Formats: sequence, C-alpha cells, structure tokens
Amino acid sequence: MVSREGSPTNQGMMTKPRHDAAPEKKVPATTIATWPIGTFVENIVALPDGALVVSVVSEHRLTWIRPGGERRAFAEFRAPPTGLSLVGDDLFVNVGEPGKPGWSIHRVGPDGRTEKVVDVAEALFLNGSTPLRGSRVLVVDSILGKAFEVDTRTGEYGVWLEHPHLSKCTDEPMMPGVNGVKAFRGSVYFTSTERALILRVTVTPSGAAGDLEILAEHFLGDDFALDVQGNLYVTTHVYNQLQRLSTDGVRSVLADADEGLHGSTAVTFGRTAHDSRSLYVTTTGGIVAPIDGQVRPAKLIRLDAGVEGAPLAGI
Repeated sequence: MVSREGSPTNQGMMTKPRHDAAPEKKVPATTIATWPIGTFVENIVALPDGALVVSVVSEHRLTWIRPGGERRAFAEFRAPPTGLSLVGDDLFVNVGEPGKPGWSIHRVGPDGRTEKVVDVAEALFLNGSTPLRGSRVLVVDSILGKAFEVDTRTGEYGVWLEHPHLSKCTDEPMMPGVNGVKAFRGSVYFTSTERALILRVTVTPSGAAGDLEILAEHFLGDDFALDVQGNLYVTTHVYNQLQRLSTDGVRSVLADADEGLHGSTAVTFGRTAHDSRSLYVTTTGGIVAPIDGQVRPAKLIRLDAGVEGAPLAGI
C-alpha cells in the first residue's frame, strides 16, 4: 500500500475505513530482519528451498532472505516492485509508479536475472498477484478496481474481473481498492482495502470469474495467506495487525504492534517441511499511519501459525 506518487509518505490526517475489533489469540513471534526507518517493504513470497524474497518499493529492488537472517540484493528495477507470483522456478513481478501509466510485469529467474514479459498499458497500480492456472497469473489494479489475467508465457492479458466491490470509493491516495489476491481450491480471494471487505469469487470450469460473495465486512485487509483448511491470515497495514479469519467467519488477532507489526503489509507461509507452519510478515514500521507519530524500522517477522500453509499452485 503506497501513495499514487510511489513514495511512501506520512499521512497523519488520513481517515481510516472502519475496522472491527477482534479478540486476541497471540502466537509466538520472532524478528528475522530489520531495515532502516523509512524503508517500505511491500510484498513477500517463499521459495521452495526455504528462502524468502521481499519487494522493497522504496529501494526499487527485491531482497533475498534466509529465515536465519542472511540476506542479499536479488534484483533491481527502474521503478517500485509490488506484487509477486512464483510460477515454477520464476518470479513474476509487477513494476511501476502507483497512479502513473507505464506498468509492466517482469520475470525474475532463480539467478536474479530479469526480463520484461509484458507492458500493461492501461494499468495505474498493479498490486497483489497470485498464480491462477498453468502459466497464468492474476494481477489486481488497486486504482482501476480490476483483476487482470496474464499469461506469463505469451504475455497476453485481459480483464478477468471488474466489480464495484473492487473499486476505490474516495480520493484518499493512500487507500487502495482491491489489494491482496490468492487462488485456492477453485476460488479466488481478494481484499478490498478502502471498502474494508474480504471477498471470494468462484472460478468456473472454463477458468472465468463466477459468483462473488462477501466473506467479511469492516475488515481492512492488505495482503493475506491461506492455510490448508482454508482459513485466511490477513495483514491490516494501518491497523498494525495480523488477523485470522476462520472458515466460519470468526476473527482473531494473532499479532499486533506489541509484536512489532507496525504497518503490516504482506504475509506468506514457509514452503519447506520444517517451516510450513511458520507465517512470515513484512512491515513498513508504520510509514502510512504511525502510532503516536513515530515511524519504526521496517521488519520481517516470523509467527507460529500452528497449522500448515496451503500450496501456492493456484486453483
């Protein structure tokens, strides 16, 4: 979640959408890595070998990190990288300046080499991304309120879903419309941040978008992950939490600012057998809505989910 101008700013007067309280069910938390104050860490993906890749929009780069803390620069871009999808051995990365044309999707190989796959001419803020089926990924535009289906092999793309629930509803530049997206067991899940909705869309046998339903209201979500049971683990960014939304609609706070989740942006499960119950959460230190006006260092934090994460292979 960044400004349309692409530079994170301190929006002390920002009006936050309503976000209902939930009971605390805290889990163990460990800080894995930190960045200097002012660093905007946006998204995260876990690799099959146990490493993690995060998008650092304020540095226009991807950073590779081991859960033990080892890290290094992985890939650099001309503009901020946002959403990440892992398809086979390759990462597919959205790159552009929020609020401006010129967005593109890039392939990043295991060695960090980059290659542009496609320019998305009409895009204004490509944000969340998820594998959908085969070589196709689903990428959302947080300003246009659309989800694009992109063939990472051919570069062909088109609008997969456009719906009022995905759109922005004010002119607040720091609040996206549709934001996070994940495909799981025949459905696609979305967060619509400014409308504070968690949504699910069925996928038809032909691969098209089917019926849309609201799973939760007054729930401000950024990114999220799913476990094997279908429960969602949602970062709330300006509310500094990671919340669990169970399959029966029950909400609980697993971690918040007390565990260091100031400006929680993205979350993923570990991918290896010994790490599959770990949740990794990125934070900005609270750049957008700092607690008591104080921005903290950005962090990568590991939480013990107590349940295995769902595969990231799409529907």
